[in-house]
Parts: sequence; C-alpha cells; structure tokens
Amino acid sequence: MLGMLQLPAPLRRGDRIGVTSPPAGVEGVSAERIEFCVRWLREAGFRPAPGIQDRPAHVAGKLGELR
Repeated sequence: MLGMLQLPAPLRRGDRIGVTSPPAGVEGVSAERIEFCVRWLREAGFRPAPGIQDRPAHVAGKLGELR
C-alpha cells in the first residue's frame, strides 16, 4: 500500500484563493465570468487573489513571424 490519501483542510471564511486566467488575457463574456466568480468568492467571505492578464492579443514572438 502506497499510503493514505491526505486531504487539505477545508477552506474557511477569510482564506485566500488564487484565481487565474489564460496568459493571453480574456475579454467579453469570459472576463465577465471571471469577474462574477471573484465577486462571488468575496461575498462568500473569501479573499480572492486574481492574476488576470489584461493584455489582449499578447503573443510569444512577433506577429509577423507567426504562420
């Protein structure tokens, strides 16, 4: 037997929760959904820590090099 599965402690009010999004950023409905979730977490008593990118169309490299 490899060992017992150990679960983390349940989340409690006041706990910090990281919220991420795709590295290219989000716009429109996707951004609204993330904002809704962050707001919901805050209203539920958690401390959301969003890491949302606000750079639409960000790419790794020059656009002219992409084919």
